[in-house]
Amino acid sequence: MSKQTRIVLRGDLVEEAMELCQVTHSGSLSELVTILISRYGRHLKETWEVSAACAQSAPVQEFEPRIVSGKSVDFNDPIAL
Repeated sequence: MSKQTRIVLRGDLVEEAMELCQVTHSGSLSELVTILISRYGRHLKETWEVSAACAQSAPVQEFEPRIVSGKSVDFNDPIAL
């Protein structure tokens, strides 16, 4: 048994929602909302809030300059191709 619920869209979203109805071949905005929830609802629940583990950035490695070759480079010299 289906339960009816009224959903009100912001005015600026109605045009985009109607275009999505055409793309998804939905017969109504109700069908579109059903498609969006059934396809993307679980993803939204799992990813809506960033967990503490994801929020931590990778440790920054210190730059340690080193000489790769013993050859000196003059950056004013043109590059020979």
